[in-house]
Amino acid sequence: MNNESNYKYQIIIFILSLILLTNNSVKSEIISKVIVLVDGIPITLSDVKDRSLYLEFRNPDAQKDTLPKEALKQLVDEALMLDKAREYGISDYTDNEVISSLDISLKAQGISYEGLSQELEGTDIDPITIINQRRSYLQWNDYIRRKYRRLANVTLEDINQYRDNILSKELFHIQILTINIEGLEPKESLFTLKNIEDNFQSCSQNLFLYKEVPNIVIKDKIDISISEIEEPLKSLILFNLNNFLLPPQASKKQIKLYINCTPKQSLANNAIENILVSEQLNLYSVKILRDIKQDSSIEFKNR
Repeated sequence: MNNESNYKYQIIIFILSLILLTNNSVKSEIISKVIVLVDGIPITLSDVKDRSLYLEFRNPDAQKDTLPKEALKQLVDEALMLDKAREYGISDYTDNEVISSLDISLKAQGISYEGLSQELEGTDIDPITIINQRRSYLQWNDYIRRKYRRLANVTLEDINQYRDNILSKELFHIQILTINIEGLEPKESLFTLKNIEDNFQSCSQNLFLYKEVPNIVIKDKIDISISEIEEPLKSLILFNLNNFLLPPQASKKQIKLYINCTPKQSLANNAIENILVSEQLNLYSVKILRDIKQDSSIEFKNR
């Protein structure tokens, strides 16, 4: 960015700061004034005002005078991303498709798009700023994945390491039912085991049902990591992560029934591969956007 552009940029930020910090109304023709052209794509004062207000909504403790600068940076980046994706042939996402994507992400945070919209009611924030932001990133991610997917390199070792890393942070609750089968006929032993398995509902119910049964001993191991679990139980858990009941282990005197009271959802190899590919592509994305920005025409308007 040359000195003249930088000077214009500082003027724009100053004007935006005044607009956002004042309580006076601003004429609509001023608010809608084009302040930046990004490869011919206009960004208006209204765009920056809406994004600044949304940034403040997301982070009430942020310094107000820094918001216009961050808002303008985001909008410039998003204009470049959207333009490059369209140039590559990525079709625009519809508003409904964008809202659906937003809804999925927000629900993972304990809210929904409808809930966010209700929170925004009564504010001066136009929801279109959120929709446009998500649309830019969706289409940019499509562009990066289609054009640069071949550069990502994920091995089976990487996948296993990722899965092991996730498991190392998990805490388990393991229940062990030891059934004394001395003096019992094999059929009777199997009947006892099958009865326990068929009627299993929860680990807490097991404590209630079998705590006082003479030939059954129950032990609970709570909040233990996979590294603290001994074999063969460790291997049984790793091969049956999403199951409560693990394969029983029998000897002449007893049967041990292991129960994973906190089953874990095991990610498939292809799901982990997609995660790792996305992480690698995100690194490319930053560099590619920086290069695009350097080669783009960003014209600041101060009149």
